[in-house]
Formats: sequence, structure tokens, C-alpha cells
Amino acid sequence: MKTPVLLLCLLISISAFSQQPEIWYFGYNAGVDFSSGSPVSVSGNVMSQWEGVAVACDADGNLEFYSDGLSVWNANNQVMANGTGLLGNSSSTHSATVVPMPGNPDQYYLFTCTDVYSSFGFRYSIVDMTLNGGLGDVTSTKNVLLEDSTTEQCVAICAGNGNVWVLTRQFNPVWFAYKIDATGIEPAVISNAGSVFDPIDANGVGYIKASPLNDKIAIANYGFTPSNSFFEIYDFDDATGVVSNPFQLYLGQSVYGCAFSPDGTKFYGPEWGPDIYQFDLTAGSPTDIANSKTLIGTAGGYNSVGDLQIGPDQKIYCSINGGSYLSVINDPNALGTDCDFQVNGVYLGGFTSGIGLPSTLIFGDCESDISPVALSATDTALCQKFCVGFTDLSSNNPSAWNWIFPGGSPSFSNDQNPQSICYSEAGTYDVTLITTVANGSNDTLTLYDYITVFETPAFPTISQNGYTLTSSPANSYQWQLNATDIPGGTNQSYDVLQTGLYTVIINDENGCANSTTLYVQITGVDEVEDDSFSIYPNPSDGRISVELLNSQMSGEVSVKVVNPLGQLIYSSKENISSLNWKKEFDLSNLARGIYFIELKSQDGFVKKKIIISK
Repeated sequence: MKTPVLLLCLLISISAFSQQPEIWYFGYNAGVDFSSGSPVSVSGNVMSQWEGVAVACDADGNLEFYSDGLSVWNANNQVMANGTGLLGNSSSTHSATVVPMPGNPDQYYLFTCTDVYSSFGFRYSIVDMTLNGGLGDVTSTKNVLLEDSTTEQCVAICAGNGNVWVLTRQFNPVWFAYKIDATGIEPAVISNAGSVFDPIDANGVGYIKASPLNDKIAIANYGFTPSNSFFEIYDFDDATGVVSNPFQLYLGQSVYGCAFSPDGTKFYGPEWGPDIYQFDLTAGSPTDIANSKTLIGTAGGYNSVGDLQIGPDQKIYCSINGGSYLSVINDPNALGTDCDFQVNGVYLGGFTSGIGLPSTLIFGDCESDISPVALSATDTALCQKFCVGFTDLSSNNPSAWNWIFPGGSPSFSNDQNPQSICYSEAGTYDVTLITTVANGSNDTLTLYDYITVFETPAFPTISQNGYTLTSSPANSYQWQLNATDIPGGTNQSYDVLQTGLYTVIINDENGCANSTTLYVQITGVDEVEDDSFSIYPNPSDGRISVELLNSQMSGEVSVKVVNPLGQLIYSSKENISSLNWKKEFDLSNLARGIYFIELKSQDGFVKKKIIISK
């Protein structure tokens, strides 16, 4: 064996692709059964393996078969016909990987990876459960070569419509993503992403995991030299199979196991030793994520932590090398030590753990691109510091909800219909809803860039020219006097009529608002004193004459009559052709009271109070 020799237990549900496996076989004849809701030790596993097996269960969680990548055993713990001579390796992380055949729940692909020092490559065989009276056998389609030089790493991910992606990579950063549908295995989608692995330093050894959201992949890249050992996280496009945008996380120690939290927001990476760390994937940049590293638990005096896997109960279980217990992270979606790490979580009934665990990768809604999960929001475009409410519209009758709001406050909620999710920074944000139904299975919907938050516009400025206030440019305006909207005060400029606090509320093209307030003191009794024009009689019955006295106004003049609230009562356009211009106005239709008459031209602005006393 290498130092260390590594193993993967990959357990994938079949048929409807949504049944969570309930039987785990791993380690030295160890096994646990989740069918009661909590894991309890069971016997029956005839394998004695430090490293990994693949286990297949039917849609009801019943054991179908299991394999170490060299042999295949049926549910009666007997070697299947043609079930030996597979070209995996007992010293390979992903020696065996099971994928249900889309459209045929009675057949499985069994993929095998050799170890980094062998040359058997990446291959597949077919297991047919209709043979041997329903106990299954390996067919003549056996050890078919797909790639002749790969690492020990292989992972299966939902591709929608009942289809599956199976991924592996070479030591140079070349990825192969094989789409599997009802017609078979399609040619690989090839991506170039990530670090070059050195097999001499045991690179290419260690777990590969997919996020339960199917949007990311993580590799634990073991290395004899700690500086050459790291976690590498990639983006994954489940529509195209493309792998991209890698970044590294270092512990300063060799690494082997890893896992995403059920909601995809946390990443757990143990060192090849006793300590387990959490990284917050919502922290921001790769540097921010690296800086979020938190020690969440230590596996006692044991040699090392092996694999970490999500169980049917949405807890993460940890294999401890040589341990008589599985450790458990009871609340893996929680931040930091709130995740509640427990060293002695599940007693193995006298059996012993190695460093591998059966993966609980569930294909979610692989049967269809139409998710039963649905949601709505009170608004999907809002301004900074505003809040939005969400409503669950799912058709799968969920009993529990897990909402994730990157950029929101709060950023998580377990309410069915969370309200008052507030956004303080401009940007576009995803929304994820994970629903849990009565049998414990989950369905996930992520709406990418669902929420758009617009930046608040800058504070407007108010300039004053005499008794005319003018706002800086904006998309729309609303003037207020003493915090009350002024009817008709919706232009960029406003002519003040009385002393008070004048506020302009501006809106930009996105409807986002800001405001500025200015105190204005009017001289006299709410009137502009100006001897450049005369109004008579005043008071009057509404029939008045307006006469300019040596005025500098000329050309077109705007005449407005407004009430004390600033509402426009009368307006006209007049043409002034002489210094002593005079005009009669009939305002007798107005109710008795106080009004203001304003004259404005390109040369200036004048205003007087008029009283109608009829």
C-alpha cells in the first residue's frame, strides 16, 4: 500500500434517483442501517477493507450489491457470476463507483479507478439485476476502457431528465465528463482546469465530491509533502459538463477526505490527522473563504480522519481510522462550531472503521428538469437597504424548509415563508430553497441572479436663487414642505411660498430614492416684497390688474396663480413688449382666500400675495 493507501465507498440510490440509501457497508465488516431514522450498527458485510467499496440499494433502500472494484457481492453476500477480475484496485480512493442506468432501473454501470501507480485506467462494467433470480450478475460488458491514464478520483452528478454526469481527471488538469442517458455513455466533454498533480508525491489520491446543489466539485488532493497537498474547488455546469474556475485551500497538512454541507454553503476538510475544519463558501472571494477556516472538532487520539459523507438524516458522518465509532457533525449547515461535532457519534457494534464511507450522493430531480420546488418573492428588483418577502410554492408537500439568501440579512431561514430579507449592498444574488418531505428526502431549487439590488443614488443638492429652489438632475422629483408632499411639486425647481423645511426626494431610473432638506426663510408675511410690479385692487373680488413698473422682464413671461399649498390654480403665457406692461386677469371663479401670483421669465422671477374677499 501507499503511505497512506486510500479508499472510497460510493453509495448511490437507483430507480427514481431520489431514495436516500439506508444501508452503509464500510471498513472492516462494519455497517450501519438508517431505516429507523437514526443509524444503528448491522452485520453482514463480508468485506474487510481499509479503503472503499461501492454499494447499490433499490428505491426502497434495500441492499442490491456491493463491490470493492475487484469483486462484486450480491445481497446474500455471495460473489456474483462473472463478478471477479474487475480492474479497480484495493489501494484506489474511488476503486468502484455505481451509477443506475437511466431508463433501466434493473441495470447499473460499475465504474472502476485503478491506483495512481497502476495502468488499468478508468473502466466500466454492467451489473444486471434481472439475472440469477433477481440477485444479479455481472454481464459480458466488463472492464470497458474509457481513459487509460487518470487519477483515483471519480464522481457522479445529476444532469437532469434522468441523466447523469460521471467525471474523472488526468494528472495534468484535463477533466473528462461523460454524460449517461438512456442511449448509453456519450463521448466525454473535456475541460482544462486546475492544478497539475504529481503521482510520485501521491497527488491524484483523495476524495472528490459534488455539492448537493450540483454546482461545485471539490477534490482533496493528498500529498506526502504537506505543501503539495490541498483542497481544490471548482465550478461545475450541470447543463454542459464543463469544469472551471478552480481555487485552492491549504491546511499545511496532508488532506484526504472532504464534504459539502447539505445546503452547499459550507465545506468541510479534515487534515490527514485528527482535526476537522470548516470553510464558509459564502464568505466572498477565495481569500475570504480561506480566511474563514474554523476548527470544528478533533477525533480524539485516533490516527486520522478519513472520509466525510452526508447521511439520509442530513448529518455528516466521519470515518475515523481504526475507530469503533463514527464521528458526526449534527448540524452541518450551521456556521463554525455551531455545527456541533460529536466524536463518538455511532457505535459500530464491535466492528472497526477504516478511512472510507459510502457516499450518499443523491441525484435529486435527475428524472426531470422540472423541480417540484417553486418559490416567489414580493419583489425581485429592489434598492439598497430594502427588504423582500419569499413564499414557498412547492408541489411536493414539504415538512421542512431551508432557505439560503447570499447577500441577504438574515442569510438563512427555516420558515416556510420567510419575510423581511434585507439587502444592504448592490448586486445580483441567488436564492436557494431546499425542501424536505416526510420521508426525509430533499429537493433543491436555486434561482441564479434572482434578486437584483440597485445602488442608492447620491444625495441630491438644492441650489437657491431668490425663492426658487432647484434640485440636481434626477429621473423624477417630489418636493415636500415640512415633511408633507407638495401637490404638483414634481418638477426639478420649486418656487417657495412660505417659510419652512423644504425637502426634495429624487428617484433614479431604477426607482431608487434619496433626499435632501433645506430651510428657507421668507421675508414679510409669507410674501416676497417686490416693488417692480403692482396688483390692484388687492383685496378684490377676483378681478385684478397686474402692472409691471419699470420691470426688466421682456419676451415671454409665465404667469401662475397657486394656493398656499402650492397647487396650481391658473396659468398663462404672456408676451411683454414694453417696460410698463399691464394685464387684467379674471379670477372671480376662485373661492375667497389667500393666493400667490408668480411671474417668471428668462430675466427673473417676481411673486406677490393676492387676497380674494368676495
